[in-house]
Amino acid sequence: VSTIVGFIFNALLYFLTPYILKLMGTKPDTDLFYYANYYVRYRSFELVALFIFYAFQATRLATGDSITPVILSACSIIINIILTYIFINLLKMDLKGAVLATIIANVIILPICFIIIRKNKPTNILRLQYQALKPDKLYIKKLFLIGLPAALSQVFTSLGFLFINSLVLNFDNYIIRAIGVGNRINALLLFPVAAIGSALTTFIGQNIGAGQIARAKKSLWIAMFITIAISLVASLTLLLIRKPLVNLFIKKNLFEKAFEMCVYYLTFLIIVLPLMGVYQIWLCCFEGCGRTDLSFYLATTRLWILRLPLIWFLMKVINLGVASIWYSMIISNVGVVILGTFLYRFIDFKPHITKFKPKLTT
Repeated sequence: VSTIVGFIFNALLYFLTPYILKLMGTKPDTDLFYYANYYVRYRSFELVALFIFYAFQATRLATGDSITPVILSACSIIINIILTYIFINLLKMDLKGAVLATIIANVIILPICFIIIRKNKPTNILRLQYQALKPDKLYIKKLFLIGLPAALSQVFTSLGFLFINSLVLNFDNYIIRAIGVGNRINALLLFPVAAIGSALTTFIGQNIGAGQIARAKKSLWIAMFITIAISLVASLTLLLIRKPLVNLFIKKNLFEKAFEMCVYYLTFLIIVLPLMGVYQIWLCCFEGCGRTDLSFYLATTRLWILRLPLIWFLMKVINLGVASIWYSMIISNVGVVILGTFLYRFIDFKPHITKFKPKLTT
């Protein structure tokens, strides 16, 4: 399924990228359009490898192995860094080198994944048998019934951010640069939260399957406490060092306007970091419980019902300009934290896959 879906999205992204860029407001005769089109089109060729790795990662996490996916991801990143340096600095390949390095780094770990899941070892709880690769309607149906809402939430989230990015393109270059760097730093800040969320999804799923409902609930509140604590400490620390941090990406003496704007934007990102942590925990809790429909409602509400209408209102009616983006960000994150707390009432912590006996066991 991952392979087939990967090929479909590879083809769709390759052929639709120019039209998507035009819809975002990117002018076809600009360098931005040329480089963005090239970058996205050729990055689409890594989708099959990425989808297969995500499936591998999910199966390892489900069996309690969180170390192997991290090691493989780290290896991929290191390979990417080394190849990017070689292709860009030594071979002078520019953007093409960056694209090629990323594709190679993501594809090269696939054989290792297959070797690991084929190994006949006592510690390898889930060992792949080739006959299990035969399509099975029941398995595929269950995968889509549970996975479709989560997938749709990711699609709507991506579309929402595409729309926000299209608005950003209307601002001056220094604002675009500042927001881009701010989002990169924010992605790094969210890694610990995402890691806790992944562990929580696995832990809740395993305990529901084992009938340990009390332990599943306890894991949620422990993960919530740890996430809030880490987020608060990180926020307070980053508020103190945000200027030196931004200076690593945007030199103040060279791009003063972009530097000041990025510091300003990062301040808002740091403020909402604890809220983002709570939002991520609710998403992972719902997915761990098999209620991907609730995670879909939460993700869709955050962007399409709260943030995007707020951006439009603050930008078009009140004329706040670029500040509309960060004010709407705070309000929407507060809203989804409240909504997530409300939706938790509909969680019963019961298995959502019943009468589903595997045909093959090892």
